[in-house]
Amino acid sequence: SNNTRNLVQIINDNVAATEATCLKIQQDSTTWAAQIKSTHATAGAGLYVAAGDDNNAPAFRVADKDDNDKFTIQGSGNVGIGTTTPATTLDVRGTVSAFTI
Repeated sequence: SNNTRNLVQIINDNVAATEATCLKIQQDSTTWAAQIKSTHATAGAGLYVAAGDDNNAPAFRVADKDDNDKFTIQGSGNVGIGTTTPATTLDVRGTVSAFTI
């Protein structure tokens, strides 16, 4: 049996759709548009994102309100800060500050 409880479940299995957004949350306010929070005291899991099956396409992306990319994870696992096309495991475009590496 499956003991999983889905409080909200959105399934978009229209594989023929291109440029189709399954879920969009937008607001014009000074508070968070959405929060995902686990408050389970013993074995709570965080956030799991599974997306994309193309190594060269973004699987996860963070942008500002003007749609300027800030942080991207490609399907390959490469992470880009300041770039949408990270060429290495960690690709940073801009000034980096580090104490110990």
